[in-house]
Amino acid sequence: VTRRREAEETLQTLVDHPLQGLAILQQDGIVYANEALARITGYEVEELLAMSAEDLMNIVRLEDRAAARWRMRDRLAGKPVPAKAEFCFVHKDGRLRWTESHSVLVGYRGEPAVQVVYIDISERKRAEQALRESEELHRITIANISDAVFMTDDPGRFTYICPNAHTIFGYTPQEIERLGNIDRLLGKNLYDRVELNAAGELPNIECTVKDKEGQEHALLVNVKRVAIKRGTVLYTCRDITERKQTNYELAQLLEAVNEQKEQLRALGWQLAEAQEAERKALARDLHDQVGQKLTALNLNLTTLRSRLPAAVEPTEPVMVALNQSLRLVEETTECIQDVMVNLRPPVLDDYG
Repeated sequence: VTRRREAEETLQTLVDHPLQGLAILQQDGIVYANEALARITGYEVEELLAMSAEDLMNIVRLEDRAAARWRMRDRLAGKPVPAKAEFCFVHKDGRLRWTESHSVLVGYRGEPAVQVVYIDISERKRAEQALRESEELHRITIANISDAVFMTDDPGRFTYICPNAHTIFGYTPQEIERLGNIDRLLGKNLYDRVELNAAGELPNIECTVKDKEGQEHALLVNVKRVAIKRGTVLYTCRDITERKQTNYELAQLLEAVNEQKEQLRALGWQLAEAQEAERKALARDLHDQVGQKLTALNLNLTTLRSRLPAAVEPTEPVMVALNQSLRLVEETTECIQDVMVNLRPPVLDDYG
């Protein structure tokens, strides 16, 4: 008797203090609940036992109540009901607590009852939700970037194709997958596999590919070693066609500007040479024509003065006029020589 009592006490302890919630439900409500269920719901055991069937339904999340009702009704009626289900309790403090329930029809005090084991899966549900949100964020991010991302195994078979690959290649992800190997998309010998294994990543590989319509695209490809599920090589492809075209047009423009500069420089030299030739011609004309005429005029005036009678005084008007004319011719000759030097300095002829 003593051993039986100890066994019963041990069994009661295990029932009252397990990690899983345990309840026995009958038509009128809860007839048994343990401490674990009290922790899950936030209600004391006494509060749970005082609940009617409808009260119990009210601590089940609104979206799950209809399913909870028919499961309990059909289970008590002996109808076939899946043993496993997921329900969300509204904790006494208002938080949601997810549970995985396992139910079975039993007899309790001579009446049919439903024995339910509740496993708290709230942490798992939060982790799953966080994972779904992370995957959705990842999907949205990938879908909205301009780069195309692929992942392959070592032979080059696709293990991941980003949804926006069509923006560069014109193919849908399904069409790319049917290509079978990334070599058919990016070309063979894109990189050295030995070099990739040694470095782990090969950035900024330039290549040219053709899209579905045959249009050429210049790509900048980063290749990286990874270990994500079945994928071992990650490709990130950026379309730099417009940038390459812009760089080409800029190079053409710079080349045209440089040509214009050379033409302007040549025109400058031509203009300087023309100006120098004009100065030289003007200096030569001053020397050959004006200089010679002034020299002749000086000789004529000197001859005229020498032929005047000796009795003519220097103060007489004719002699004064001759002397003034001679001085004027000499001054004019000096001015002409200064102009000639300014137009064509002798050093230019001496040194070329």
